Amino acid sequence: NIVGISPDSVVSHKSFAEHYKLPFILLADAQKIALSVYDILEYGKVKRTTFLIRPDGLIAKKYENVNPLGHALQVQGDLEVMGAFLKA
Repeated sequence: NIVGISPDSVVSHKSFAEHYKLPFILLADAQKIALSVYDILEYGKVKRTTFLIRPDGLIAKKYENVNPLGHALQVQGDLEVMGAFLKA
């Protein structure tokens, strides 16, 4: 599953998701609770970060300072490698 989290409002997320036709859920974290737990706040601002989280809840990989251009292909490749590893 893919989930996006940011401190933006539910209304903002809904508009953004519809505009870009996102195929995944966006969660609003106005109090920045999840963002704090995952340690992706710097001086109150969100650091663009991606996590691959295993089925058991452990973080398998963390990508910091993500550049959206090409990032999906990088994650897809890593997921394919991880999937092969988990099946072995």
